[in-house]
Amino acid sequence: MKKIICALLAGMLALSLCACARDVQAGMSIAPTAFSEETMDVLELLGDDIQFYDLSLDASVKSFAISLWVYRDGEWFEDGKMYGGSDTLGRRIAIRQTETSIDLYNISETGR
Repeated sequence: MKKIICALLAGMLALSLCACARDVQAGMSIAPTAFSEETMDVLELLGDDIQFYDLSLDASVKSFAISLWVYRDGEWFEDGKMYGGSDTLGRRIAIRQTETSIDLYNISETGR
């Protein structure tokens, strides 16, 4: 269930990033991160259910908005939002879902 929700959130993010442009740019994408086997082993040791996604934006994108939506008790609820200038958005985001919350991380080139 968690992976389905994360996949839906990633799809909504991709659509929101592309919705502002009149022409769909070939250089814009969002995809699950492909880690090395060693990195996957370390992530498994941590025991966190966290999903990583790589972002690729073209120069025409000036700002972003990411909304997290959760399906609870037969209804969709917005559970959080992150927005800002495209210069503050890193090349990778991470989504972690716990029993009580959803955390969204913007990972910059420095890893923070």
